[in-house]
Amino acid sequence: MNKIVQNTNHKRVAVLLSFLANTTSCDTLFDRPPPGTIDNTAPVDLSVLPNDFMWGAGSSAHQAEGNDTHSDWWAWENSGKTKSGEISGVAADHWNRFDDDFGLLADLGLDTYRLSLSWARLFPQPGMTEPDPEALAHYDAVFESLARRGIRPMVTLHHFVMPQWLTDGNRWETGEAVEDFKQLAAMAAARWGRYVDWWITVNEAEVFVLHGWFRAIFPPGKFDIGLAMQVMANLMKAHASAYHLIKQLDTVDADGDGDPARVGIAQLAVPYEPFSENDVIEAVLANVFENISNTFWLLANETGILDLRIPFGPSVVEEHAPFKDSIDFIGVNYYSRQIVRLDIIGFIIAPPPGAPVSDLDIEIYPDGLYDALEFLSRYKLPMIITENGIADADDSRRGSFITAHLRELTRFKRDHPEVSVFGYIHWALTDNFEWENGFAPRFGLYAVDYATQKRTMRPSAKTLADLAGQYRTERRRTP
Repeated sequence: MNKIVQNTNHKRVAVLLSFLANTTSCDTLFDRPPPGTIDNTAPVDLSVLPNDFMWGAGSSAHQAEGNDTHSDWWAWENSGKTKSGEISGVAADHWNRFDDDFGLLADLGLDTYRLSLSWARLFPQPGMTEPDPEALAHYDAVFESLARRGIRPMVTLHHFVMPQWLTDGNRWETGEAVEDFKQLAAMAAARWGRYVDWWITVNEAEVFVLHGWFRAIFPPGKFDIGLAMQVMANLMKAHASAYHLIKQLDTVDADGDGDPARVGIAQLAVPYEPFSENDVIEAVLANVFENISNTFWLLANETGILDLRIPFGPSVVEEHAPFKDSIDFIGVNYYSRQIVRLDIIGFIIAPPPGAPVSDLDIEIYPDGLYDALEFLSRYKLPMIITENGIADADDSRRGSFITAHLRELTRFKRDHPEVSVFGYIHWALTDNFEWENGFAPRFGLYAVDYATQKRTMRPSAKTLADLAGQYRTERRRTP
């Protein structure tokens, strides 16, 4: 049974969602007292973490590999459509330097690497029945390198970027991309399942859709909330189909834990808070935004119904049996909270004045990780932190950032021992191309000199390495 409800009152929904299109940083908007600095005096209680806790770092193909020439992002950059005006080019040259980069990961004592596959390299032309041989051979070598070093791969199939032909054909809008994605998932599971037990179908679906079909800052650069809703429904169908294919085709238990394939999503977890604690309207709006951003895929997993409803706006309600029970774990991408304030121009989201912020003016708010985990724990699925990082070129804040967020993770585990949180993956291993912001933001545990591609370990990398090492030492001492 399928039921699609469309409400074309776009003007009202544009007002309601204008916070998405007008995110800004403006200290004069806020008069609440500034938050305190990050407390790094309390210890990180690593004893509450499970025995098989994963420690890792990550990257995505387009951001790190370079020369992703058949992708929609490559065309987007070369058309001058990014805010920075920069082109990814060779990026961090991870395509050629992956083996050395995995050595850097191993040097830190980390055991997990989250990566994505370049869909555009594997299927650069429409109608291909077999993937590109060069791309296949490359990823064979990638997985062999990880296996040789004893590093567990966690593979993302769709991390924002698509083949240019798929975008040109509007195939997410028409639904044809569902079959395209099934082809990618089936090929990857059959070929690399002997290496991979952990799969993520889609990274931050709501960011991909809203940036591409509402804010127009990602390809295809459209502003149509009705199309955005339909794309989201088709993306969910693609996920559900891929889930069942991976479960069917990946039959090799690579890490020996008894389960050959676990399939999840990477969810941008955003706690929303009202600007004023006493403002009922702002509190209601914060709750609405939190649910819209964080829950609809997880609810579809519970009910088998994708229910996308925006007050006064277009909605899609679609029942589809494969949605149900199609998520084994939640990948939690946490960076910060959002504070919602009703304003004469719509809704404004910005950090409070005096708050510690990253180089991208994103508030550093470790407490929000606890809130995000608590919010998502209602779905009773295992969770792993799949992204947590900070743009910090001089590395003055990253070490305390890592420590503070792991403190919140362990505080959550201490308070909720029944909830499975089984890993922490830092974003990112190296500096890389940061989408519309280009090369200026520096997220890496290793700095990259883009002129020479030299990697230099930042002091904050030792912070993470020391915590991972302390964890393992404590486990060895535990009977």
